[in-house]
Amino acid sequence: MIEESKVEKLLNDVYQYEDIKKFNIIFKEASKNEALKKQLLSFIDKNEEKLYYTLVNAPINNELLSEIREMFKLTKRSEMLGNTLKHYDVNVRIYMLRELGKSKTDVFLNWYIEAMQDEHWEVKKELAIIFSNHNSKDTLNLLVSFLDDSDKRVANEA
Repeated sequence: MIEESKVEKLLNDVYQYEDIKKFNIIFKEASKNEALKKQLLSFIDKNEEKLYYTLVNAPINNELLSEIREMFKLTKRSEMLGNTLKHYDVNVRIYMLRELGKSKTDVFLNWYIEAMQDEHWEVKKELAIIFSNHNSKDTLNLLVSFLDDSDKRVANEA
């Protein structure tokens, strides 16, 4: 059990040293403890980087992560990420998808679905790889339908 008085120090350590193990413990505890959850949300709401870090590194997709995603949608960084997925340079779009694909959950699923409309097969290949790395029912269903409808190069390369 995490003491509420130590939450801010623990979170500072997590973000400063990128301590994923400690982050996972805090996130799981906050998912069960309302007071800890409020402290976590209050702490990360002050910083867009911490919001993004939390989205990418959260161990499970649950109600807490959904709240964090909604907070993140209101930030400039979210807008910039969305615009980057529409960038004219295909390599920039692929790089952005790789960064989003580092997430341990399907928290960025809406952006993945939007990127499925991209005309470049390399972008679609990157999406197929991301979908195959996430073990959620939604991403696996997308992968199956995506490979059925997609350019054969995507299936071969992925």
